[in-house]
Amino acid sequence: VHFPTHDEHLMTELTRSVKVFAEGLEQLSQDEANEVTLSPHLSCEGRGEPRWRDGDKFY
Repeated sequence: VHFPTHDEHLMTELTRSVKVFAEGLEQLSQDEANEVTLSPHLSCEGRGEPRWRDGDKFY
């Protein structure tokens, strides 16, 4: 696989990627049926397991 790697092309693709991510985040936050919280509920203060299994959702 080959794709252009010059700075101008990378900046164009990075800008596009950030816009796609931001659009998705905006749609997620505005979806009234969404029940997913974006708060990770992680703490360094607790006595519980400090790790999570692969694939566990912490958001």
